[in-house]
Amino acid sequence: MKYHSRKPEDTKKIAAEILNKFPGKKVFYLYGDLASGKTTFTKGLAEAMGIPEKKIKSPTFAFISQYPGLIHCDLYRLEAPDEGIFETLKEYTESDSILVIEWPEIIENYLQIDHIKIKFKHAGEDSREIEIF
Repeated sequence: MKYHSRKPEDTKKIAAEILNKFPGKKVFYLYGDLASGKTTFTKGLAEAMGIPEKKIKSPTFAFISQYPGLIHCDLYRLEAPDEGIFETLKEYTESDSILVIEWPEIIENYLQIDHIKIKFKHAGEDSREIEIF
């Protein structure tokens, strides 16, 4: 399934649409280069869940940010596998919250959980291609 976003607002709308298309799915792996739309997508999910998007910040330095019903992880700065973070993420999968993981490559083989993979690609100045695979 592919989407095309021409501006950040489109990416947020696509996030809400994906959330509605996959009810019951709790884990989203977000792939893509820096500034490809992953955090904007997460803001769209949050907004669709009733969380003000202004509260959503990329947790690049903290690794994990928690909001009511949403856990947002950014593993960009995780240089090596970290058992503590892996265990924390595993615990989160057992909660009722939606778990969004940016840069999931380092944990893919560790967390054997049902998830949706979403890839973001630059397609021009503000345009993005978003693909669920």
